[in-house]
Amino acid sequence: MKTTIDLDEMKNVRGGNSNNTIILLGTLIMLAPALGIVLTIVKISISVS
Repeated sequence: MKTTIDLDEMKNVRGGNSNNTIILLGTLIMLAPALGIVLTIVKISISVS
């Protein structure tokens, strides 16, 4: 019983880690354009001032 529980826990940990990495990659991809827009706005404001 203990061995099966350990295997299940390992599977759950691996699945959670993979899901977290996918979510992190997705958020980075979504934030990349927003960061670019913010940087362009900052550059424009600096050049104007």
